[in-house]
Amino acid sequence: MKYILILFSLALLPSCAYFRAEPPPPPPQINVYPVTRAVIDTSLQFELDYDIHLKDSRLDGEDTIDRIELNYISQELLDIRAARRVAVKTIDSLIDRFNQDIDVYSQLTTQPFSVDELGLEIHFESYFGKYVDPFYVERVILSDGWLHYYAFTAYDPAPEVWHYHTEPYESSSTIISAEDEFNENHPVSVKEEEYSISLESDSTAFPATSKSPKRTTPSTALPPAPSVVPKKPNLMLK
Repeated sequence: MKYILILFSLALLPSCAYFRAEPPPPPPQINVYPVTRAVIDTSLQFELDYDIHLKDSRLDGEDTIDRIELNYISQELLDIRAARRVAVKTIDSLIDRFNQDIDVYSQLTTQPFSVDELGLEIHFESYFGKYVDPFYVERVILSDGWLHYYAFTAYDPAPEVWHYHTEPYESSSTIISAEDEFNENHPVSVKEEEYSISLESDSTAFPATSKSPKRTTPSTALPPAPSVVPKKPNLMLK
């Protein structure tokens, strides 16, 4: 019985001992500085090129960057064609910058960075569109690889279905690429070229006898003296 109690106490001894647990290692942190630098540098160029200004930004991810979301504002008044160009050029520039910056690229979860990992919103806050002509583009949103265009009336209590438009980013990019290719091959628009040809072939457009008057600079010299000097009035009282 004596030995049984000793063995039983020895069995309970390890359970009563105090072990100090080591704290878990801190999780690796994302270096946000290169991402911030890339976003600021690109956004400052957007201010010069498209007059859009960075309002807010967000980065999602724990160990690596899963998603980047950016919010821009502008006072520009654009139709859907011009808004599409601004959105596509902005998205292309951001994707190229994130993939070319090695400090950003090394922290990306998905490599290379694509439109699926980018969230973008551009709000056009023009008072003309809000109070005068609401059928201009008020907002462009990039979400899950799709571009959504909203007119100023799209957020009314009962919006019309044709007040917003949705298309894949690939379609928007293809349209802008086709427009750029046309502008490179045709630096002068078709209407301007036809108009200039019609003026050159039409002899009655500018008759040969008609000449535009010569432009002369105004002279600051005094006018010539009169040939006949007027007589002085007789101021003597008679």
